[in-house]
Amino acid sequence: STFPRDPDAIRALAAGHPEPDMTPRYGHGFWEESWREVAYDLLLVFGRGLYPFYRSDKYYWPVAEYLAWLVRLGMRAATSRRDEALVDRALAGTLDATLEGTPEGAPEGTPGGTFSGGSRYNLVALQLQMDYQIRASSDYTHIEEMLDEILASFAAHAPAARHLIIKTHPLDNGLENWPRRLRRLTRRYNLAGRVHLVDSRRLAELNQNSMGAIMANSTVGLHALGDGIPVICLGDAVYDVAGLTHQRGLDSFWTDPDPVDMALAADLRRALAAHIQVRGDFFNPEGQRVAIEALTAKLLSP
Repeated sequence: STFPRDPDAIRALAAGHPEPDMTPRYGHGFWEESWREVAYDLLLVFGRGLYPFYRSDKYYWPVAEYLAWLVRLGMRAATSRRDEALVDRALAGTLDATLEGTPEGAPEGTPGGTFSGGSRYNLVALQLQMDYQIRASSDYTHIEEMLDEILASFAAHAPAARHLIIKTHPLDNGLENWPRRLRRLTRRYNLAGRVHLVDSRRLAELNQNSMGAIMANSTVGLHALGDGIPVICLGDAVYDVAGLTHQRGLDSFWTDPDPVDMALAADLRRALAAHIQVRGDFFNPEGQRVAIEALTAKLLSP
């Protein structure tokens, strides 16, 4: 992106522009989007013979991805109650007292033991392995490399009573098998009982109650900054700016995160809304019309 990373340049872009209106105006249902997505992908597979030299940007073979979704939806129904109960404990500060698999009588303050005081946690917002935000705007070939980096630093530098909640992306298809990958990393760094993988729609609550959010470059970071929650980006993000995100490396983030300059965060919102973003919707007809008009105006403006 050519959007500036200098705080003064962001302030200058925001000057004179109002706070953006974040009221939802246009929307569409799940099926309105999904049938178009499925039709496109299946035509991509079964119509391939008509375009033998076409190079798809798809990370997964669409048929395998849709079959995986059937399994994922079935598993989500089976694990939803457990995940929501874990989120409840995290928000209530009672993770320490109710951890599954906590060794009975384990010494206080040791990994896998019971800790004094209310539980505190950092949030990791997982992104999609197939996302270009990962493939083109990070140095990771696989998100597991990022998780390895995070857990290694967490084990070495986070307070002993700190927990780590890893939130899956709502559109994750399950092919990466994050539970298995995370179990392997948790064993490697002796973090049993302190690292939790959850699939929940209560991302905003988890974000707002965390000690800080970690991600490659997810838009979750923008929400965290708006709430004044410390953020560290491990990839390339348009909002990874001094004064907004932690700039001193992951090891210091656990105990001494850089605070968010809320005035600069507001300037960033205004600058993005005024110069980059447009209101609209890909599938809602009225949203399409409004978006096309706004995009045309931006393209034709000096």
